[in-house]
Amino acid sequence: MQEIPHTFQHRKDFLSLTPEDERALRDLHGALGKEAPGFVDGFYRHLLSFPEMQTLIPDETALERLKQLHIRYFSNLTVGTYNEDYGEDRRHVGLAHARIGLSPGWYLGGYSHYLTELLPRLDRLPGLRDTGSTTAMQALIKVVFLDMGIAIDSYIAQRDGLIADLREREQLTRDLLRAQERMEKLAFFDALTGLPNRTHGMDLAQRLLDAAGQQGREAAVLLVDLDRFKEINDTQGHAVGDRVLTTVAHHCQRLIGDDGVLARLGGDEFMFVRMHSPTEDGCDALALAENICGTLGRPMTTDDLRFEVGASVGVALYPQHGQALDELLRRADIAMYRAKMQGGGHHLLYNVDMGLQLQRRIAVAARLEKALAVGRLTQHYQPKVVLDTGQLCGVEALARWHDEEWGWVSPAEFIHVAEERGLIIALGDWSLDTAARQWRAWHDAGVTPPTTIAVNVSAAQMMSDGFAERALAIVRAHNVSPLAIELEITESALMHEPAKARRVAARLVERGFTLSIDDFGTGYSSLARLQNFPVSRLKIDMSFVQGMTTNPDSLAIVTAVIGLARALQLRTVAEGVESQDQIDKLRSLQCDMAQGYFFAKALPAADLERDWLSRPSR
Repeated sequence: MQEIPHTFQHRKDFLSLTPEDERALRDLHGALGKEAPGFVDGFYRHLLSFPEMQTLIPDETALERLKQLHIRYFSNLTVGTYNEDYGEDRRHVGLAHARIGLSPGWYLGGYSHYLTELLPRLDRLPGLRDTGSTTAMQALIKVVFLDMGIAIDSYIAQRDGLIADLREREQLTRDLLRAQERMEKLAFFDALTGLPNRTHGMDLAQRLLDAAGQQGREAAVLLVDLDRFKEINDTQGHAVGDRVLTTVAHHCQRLIGDDGVLARLGGDEFMFVRMHSPTEDGCDALALAENICGTLGRPMTTDDLRFEVGASVGVALYPQHGQALDELLRRADIAMYRAKMQGGGHHLLYNVDMGLQLQRRIAVAARLEKALAVGRLTQHYQPKVVLDTGQLCGVEALARWHDEEWGWVSPAEFIHVAEERGLIIALGDWSLDTAARQWRAWHDAGVTPPTTIAVNVSAAQMMSDGFAERALAIVRAHNVSPLAIELEITESALMHEPAKARRVAARLVERGFTLSIDDFGTGYSSLARLQNFPVSRLKIDMSFVQGMTTNPDSLAIVTAVIGLARALQLRTVAEGVESQDQIDKLRSLQCDMAQGYFFAKALPAADLERDWLSRPSR
């Protein structure tokens, strides 16, 4: 092996630390410097978590002095001027650590911690707007390895009195270069799939868009989100989930070929970027999107397990939908979300209306959050009646929202937004609390409350930590028995994470709540699965009820659901009843209860009390 040169400039040349790298680090210097105090505090917390390190720092005064020196060191790391003076300063740091007994392994471990903590922060720094994240990462890795090389030489000098052991120097240099290569791979590529990671992928994609602009060509950005990956990951475990992701990545690599960019952005989200022929409707890009949906929609086998993963794809075109990659990704994300809302397995091209719809959802979320906070939501109650007698047998609590500027906002809109924006648990808890409070208010006023008040429970609410205990505390706060509350849970919510759903359902029933399955028939649950849940009622989805007098398929489903319920000794409730013909048919099928506009719409509490609670039957 050729002798490793000793001069500082030769060190820089050996690591390919170029003037461009130095400029990139200078661009980072101001923004990264602001992170120094917090970074150094975290560094020493990490260091002192090891007992052997605590003996090297005897007291708080020494620790504070080290922190101040470390902040100066951190600042110099990106100063952008790397000359003999810089090298001499780093050499003194290495000698000082050698003298206090810090072994090379711990010292080099500190550099590893530097890179592990620093590299993820680079994306958030404004200094990268002009530099580019990949260039900055490479430059930072080079300068850290420059410091490591100087530190190793310092240790050898401390041990031998001179830097003369060329064979050891050569081996250390080889080790450092291998470590640099590994670190660069970790910095730029996803460890699981081998694809470019978000940072590197964004950089490659921007280069492709720049090239398209220079060549007068068009390009497409496709955002891919897997439809059922979370379900697979939750039910089969992370090891199986990881293997599914690697299989998906392999399929995606075959689809993109050699003329585009493919990156894993994180989780189960992937980005495709490719130039295409000029077309107004982006048909080339849509053909790729359709191919992605088709390929990932086919069953795939992992560890002898067969999965249907599925994918939703959003497409944005350059330059029609934007010039900057961030803008194109946002618009592809909007289109992808809309595709997912169609049930998954779809692809959509972005259009302006989608952006307006997103703005509306953002506005609804902001106003809904405020309405929840200040008590502007109300709750209405829809009667349920016994079909044979017409007697009131309970009510369903339904949230209503009257905005002071917009007027009445449709529940279909704001509940969907609540689910999307993470407000559904708060909304569900509010509904349960309001129902229990109203039951107590009726009782205290001498009015006989409905036998039960049914409250809708979302999948997120049911699966949230401690829901059974929280629900019990809510009703007990109003001195209401859980027997007065029926919790309506959709079939799809129970089937999403069935094992956990069974445990939560059992805890709720143990505490006295009654459970019913809402919208039954839409999730195609098997009889065997249904038997595992401690439910008392099945609510037949209104789409089947309203169609059963004209559609033989709907009638067949309603007949089967009622027969299934009777076999399991469950009571049935038909939703959305609007006509006498539907009433007659449901009675002939021996359905137990019904609700719908035929009897009454959802009413304010005062109207329900006046029309229904003042007399025992209707």
